[in-house]
Amino acid sequence: MTAGRRLIGSFNHGWMANTMPQAIGARLGSNQWAHLERRPARGRATPSSLSADYAVARVAATATDASADQARRIKSQRQDSILEGVKMPLQGEYEPSPRDWVREQVEEYEASDGRRANTVPETGLPVVIITTRGRKSGKIRKFPLMRVEHDGEYALVASLGGAPTNPAWYGNLIADPTAVMIQDGAEPHDFVAREVHGDERALWWDRAVEAYPSYADYQTKTSRIIPVFVATPSSA
Repeated sequence: MTAGRRLIGSFNHGWMANTMPQAIGARLGSNQWAHLERRPARGRATPSSLSADYAVARVAATATDASADQARRIKSQRQDSILEGVKMPLQGEYEPSPRDWVREQVEEYEASDGRRANTVPETGLPVVIITTRGRKSGKIRKFPLMRVEHDGEYALVASLGGAPTNPAWYGNLIADPTAVMIQDGAEPHDFVAREVHGDERALWWDRAVEAYPSYADYQTKTSRIIPVFVATPSSA
């Protein structure tokens, strides 16, 4: 029986020496181990082998803290990455247009969820409401524009009636092509705009002229090539 107890005792001591330090280290942080190290020993002196066990446990605790810190950093980086891909709604102080007809049409369109003031009065052709951010003022700007839609994308034609210069909103989109909202009906939605050129511009220009034939006349009035943007839903 005595020999059996010694054998079991040796087994238990070996298991505790190899297993307990890692197990305890996984449960205690390095700060807690520092506290334990400062506690006075009780009873007989701690054997050197037990001190070595505590050293192993201390290493395990430090490794656990490092792993936890690394996990937190990875989680934070992932969250930042996700947020970078999320487009926040266009917000800010709204400054209505100084032009009465623009301001009034925007107000009526929004107040009626797009059921009124949704066309060009002279032609009856449909319009949408465009929202951008002023590149200098930082304020929200809104204006009606001819509705040129294809498969969920919209052409934004910077014609300004054939004037020699681009409209102010052209510069706003160049400065921040992600600061775009289009309301085509009851609700506005976020878009990302890009200026198109070459064959792609030609394709969208034909669609624009089909939707609003006066664009072709506007081009004959100016020496500039009227810019065309394509707005794609930001969720696409």
